[in-house]
Amino acid sequence: MSQSQIEDVVSTLLSAPVKAATYANREQMYIWRDYLKTIEAVIGTVTDPAQKVALISQYMSMAPTWKVAAQIDVGITMRIASISKTTVGGSLGIAVGLVQTAGQFSSEKSTSTESLLTARALYSLSNDNEIQLENFLSSLGIDLAQPDQVATAVGKLESITAQVHTASQ
Repeated sequence: MSQSQIEDVVSTLLSAPVKAATYANREQMYIWRDYLKTIEAVIGTVTDPAQKVALISQYMSMAPTWKVAAQIDVGITMRIASISKTTVGGSLGIAVGLVQTAGQFSSEKSTSTESLLTARALYSLSNDNEIQLENFLSSLGIDLAQPDQVATAVGKLESITAQVHTASQ
């Protein structure tokens, strides 16, 4: 196994949990976007503006929250073996008149070495608090007090998820 292959394995081992957390965060954006689309569909069936606001409030109180708290222990053990073999040989023949003689000789040397590579990483991932959809939208400047803001929120999350999807390709 070459040095670069070993570096690739260790790099993957050390970066995989962070990539997983980033992927999970992206998936949470999709979940929130779909949840807001559901709210948008529900309030679309109602004509009374006050009832729309009440439905938004009710659904927002039930929105999925986002919290990361994980202990991840990842490890790899690889056995790296190397065998080196050297063979040297020759032959000799002598002829004197009708008498001929011939012979061969050879020498072989084999060396084997074995190494054990062990890599381990322990991660604690946490965002320390629960993130609620309403607070997240508020940080984007969106207040769902008005029914038309639901469509704005859906559009904003679609924009974010599209940008993240494009960046990850």
